[in-house]
Amino acid sequence: MNAVSLIMAISNKGDIYFTANRGTNNGLTILLFLQKLTAVLDAKDAVWREYTTLLLDNATYHKGSIFSENIKHMHLPIAYLGPYQFKMAPVELVFAYIKKFDLNPSGKKAGTV
Repeated sequence: MNAVSLIMAISNKGDIYFTANRGTNNGLTILLFLQKLTAVLDAKDAVWREYTTLLLDNATYHKGSIFSENIKHMHLPIAYLGPYQFKMAPVELVFAYIKKFDLNPSGKKAGTV
């Protein structure tokens, strides 16, 4: 396993939604996460879009035409951080906390299934 990438969403109520993926993230992995996230949020509260805004950084895959079309189709309220301001994202605080710890203290490589 060369890389593990996290995708995470945090609500202003402290709810955390995340996925860990093998490899790197791209527009498709983000879209799949958002599809699952919207399904969970729709089940919790049908009108969550009326009072929620999803904050994204300016990663290239957040700006592509296919990504943008899907966001519109899902009726997601999106706002983008300014250029090079990814550290302003609240989720970066969680990532920084996670990075403080040795997530693999045994040093053993994970097996694949």
